[in-house]
Amino acid sequence: MNKRITLIYLGRKGAGTTYSIEMVKNLLEKNCLLQCILSQKIENIKEWNKLKEQYSQSLFIEYTETYTNKYSFLIKLIFGYFKYASIRTKIVKFNPDFLYIPMLTLLSCYFLPKNFPVVTTIHDIEQHLGEKNPLITFLYNKTIKQSNKIIVLSKKFIEEVHIKYKFKKQDIFVIPHANFTYYLPDNYTPTYQLHQRILFFGRIHPYKGLNVLLKAMPLIVEKIPSLQLRIAGNGKITQEEKALIQTLTPHLDLHIGWIDDKDIANLIKDTDIIILPYIEASQSGVIPLSYSFGKMVVATNVGGLSEQIFENTGILVHPNDSKELANAIIKLYEHPDTIIQMNKKAYYTAHNILTWEHSAHLLLDNTKDL
Repeated sequence: MNKRITLIYLGRKGAGTTYSIEMVKNLLEKNCLLQCILSQKIENIKEWNKLKEQYSQSLFIEYTETYTNKYSFLIKLIFGYFKYASIRTKIVKFNPDFLYIPMLTLLSCYFLPKNFPVVTTIHDIEQHLGEKNPLITFLYNKTIKQSNKIIVLSKKFIEEVHIKYKFKKQDIFVIPHANFTYYLPDNYTPTYQLHQRILFFGRIHPYKGLNVLLKAMPLIVEKIPSLQLRIAGNGKITQEEKALIQTLTPHLDLHIGWIDDKDIANLIKDTDIIILPYIEASQSGVIPLSYSFGKMVVATNVGGLSEQIFENTGILVHPNDSKELANAIIKLYEHPDTIIQMNKKAYYTAHNILTWEHSAHLLLDNTKDL
């Protein structure tokens, strides 16, 4: 009997929108029946609607109003349980084998009817530096406590979830973060030529360690004057980072602001290495995104990042160490063939190992008892 699954993802922007649709595509390929509860403001709604047309007999989508600002969030928070009663009724009527939450969102707990198993993916065990908020923690924990099984993206966090949330270890399983080929242009083929350009990509937050990379740049360009750092992402630049940027202007290519899906390929394809100088992390979607384009990574050894970096696809350095980071990048450019070989291995890894088909298989295999 084919699995009946209700997916609940209420985010509007970011990697969660892609993560969700990729999982749904591959679950549909495995002949599952899917009911998806999504925000009516989800940024890739056109892709969802195309998928609905393609799988009209097995994919059912319910778009719902979520929130767009603090005021509308508070309204939904106060009246949400009653407002979303009709969605819960539709879920009960669909009668899923289990509810699947691919990424925690603030209002998820209001959409969970009683007497159905819940499987929740926790992408970050702890809120990041500069993002901690007791209300967010409360709402996330409310969903987690209603869950029957937990998915983590790295083996490292099985023990932490076991201790923090009192789940039995047999009810915690790993689905490694799959690739992000979603962003590849049609017929994309990596060229493997070097461009003398490295990339910092993604949200700009204190835990991402952009300041560490900016401090490393003077050491790098002293040895490699032609090297350019591209910074692409949305967030707040600190005063320290602004001061560093002013001294590095000739060596920087800045794209500060929200990055639309259609622009991602152009920002990545003409870079050589993607840098993740994180101070802390659980995992990162930037790594499989990098691999999808055939780009190796230099990352700090924090959280579960070491599990994401396969052999000969990247290197690890200590966090908060600008000198070590600089030396690692300099050494790579002193041996350009190493960069090319790692880029080739990264591309192979994304397209042959970190597949969404495998992720869907792991989800179904670990929920057979539900």
